[in-house]
Amino acid sequence: SSDLEISSFLTIANHGGGSSDGRIPSATLLLPQWEDLVRWCLHVYVLRGAQSLQLLCNVALQMTRFLERGQLEKARLQLCWLCSRDPSNLREDELAGGTIESLAENLSDSLVSPLFFYVLLGPLGAIAFRVANTLDSMVGYRGGKYEWIGKPSARIDDLLNLLPARLTTLLLVLAAATLQQLTPSPYASSSSSPNPGIGV
Repeated sequence: SSDLEISSFLTIANHGGGSSDGRIPSATLLLPQWEDLVRWCLHVYVLRGAQSLQLLCNVALQMTRFLERGQLEKARLQLCWLCSRDPSNLREDELAGGTIESLAENLSDSLVSPLFFYVLLGPLGAIAFRVANTLDSMVGYRGGKYEWIGKPSARIDDLLNLLPARLTTLLLVLAAATLQQLTPSPYASSSSSPNPGIGV
């Protein structure tokens, strides 16, 4: 019976991933599987770090609550988390519009573009885009102290967003058409950005 048990074990080992001579798989054979798992985890970690849409959505939801309660002063302060415009004299509809415009822009910057460059160039592509986009958001302003750094970073960000911004627009059009809420902006054509959105 001992010989039969040993023979059965060797048969199972051969058909269950063992080597051709019946030996149990060694650690060196399992190593590539662990390498793939670690590589996958690193990719997920890097891609997650390249995205930042969740915080913006939370801020926008809080803005909605302020507007529903008529708390315009708190809503004006909240807008500062989303964009750089002066909110001190904005009306309720302008605060809502600024929030929606910021979310639409950041849908591209914080989700679609990182995914686009990840698919195109891998994790380094997603990181490189976030570096350029972060530089633009921090110093890409006219007349600022660091305009000499901000101007090139703003142009690079515009260039990198050419395709992702249009892909984002297409996704928004499809979503809006599904919800029957498509309203082109009358101000898109007046923007100096090469990625202004949908105009009329």
